[in-house]
Amino acid sequence: MAVLNGAGSMLDLQDPAACQTQPEATREASDTIPANYLQLYRKNGQESGIA
Repeated sequence: MAVLNGAGSMLDLQDPAACQTQPEATREASDTIPANYLQLYRKNGQESGIA
Protein backbone atom coordinates (compact mmCIF):
# COMPACT_ATOMS: atom_id res chain seq x y z
CA MET A 1 0.00 0.00 0.00
CA ALA A 2 2.90 2.38 0.71
CA VAL A 3 4.19 1.92 -2.84
CA LEU A 4 0.89 3.01 -4.35
CA ASN A 5 0.68 5.95 -2.00
CA GLY A 6 4.21 7.06 -2.94
CA ALA A 7 3.51 6.75 -6.65
CA GLY A 8 0.30 8.74 -6.31
CA SER A 9 2.08 11.58 -4.60
CA MET A 10 4.25 12.10 -7.70
CA LEU A 11 1.24 13.09 -9.81
CA ASP A 12 1.13 16.78 -10.63
CA LEU A 13 -2.46 17.85 -10.17
CA GLN A 14 -1.78 21.56 -10.74
CA ASP A 15 -3.91 23.28 -13.33
CA PRO A 16 -1.78 23.71 -16.51
CA ALA A 17 -3.11 27.26 -16.92
CA ALA A 18 -1.30 28.19 -13.69
CA CYS A 19 2.05 27.48 -15.38
CA GLN A 20 1.72 30.01 -18.19
CA THR A 21 3.62 32.91 -16.67
CA GLN A 22 7.14 33.05 -15.31
CA PRO A 23 7.38 34.66 -11.87
CA GLU A 24 9.46 37.81 -11.56
CA ALA A 25 13.01 37.32 -10.34
CA THR A 26 13.58 38.31 -6.75
CA ARG A 27 16.03 41.09 -5.98
CA GLU A 28 18.37 38.52 -4.42
CA ALA A 29 18.35 36.43 -7.59
CA SER A 30 18.84 39.46 -9.80
CA ASP A 31 21.82 40.57 -7.72
CA THR A 32 23.51 37.15 -7.60
CA ILE A 33 22.80 35.33 -10.89
CA PRO A 34 24.64 36.83 -13.89
CA ALA A 35 22.46 37.61 -16.91
CA ASN A 36 24.81 35.54 -19.10
CA TYR A 37 24.75 32.50 -16.78
CA LEU A 38 23.61 30.04 -19.45
CA GLN A 39 26.28 31.24 -21.86
CA LEU A 40 28.97 30.85 -19.16
CA TYR A 41 27.61 27.41 -18.20
CA ARG A 42 27.76 26.14 -21.77
CA LYS A 43 31.20 27.65 -22.41
CA ASN A 44 32.68 26.13 -19.27
CA GLY A 45 31.04 22.80 -20.00
CA GLN A 46 32.62 22.67 -23.44
CA GLU A 47 36.02 23.74 -22.12
CA SER A 48 35.99 21.10 -19.40
CA GLY A 49 34.68 18.38 -21.70
CA ILE A 50 31.51 17.84 -19.67
CA ALA A 51 29.02 19.17 -22.22
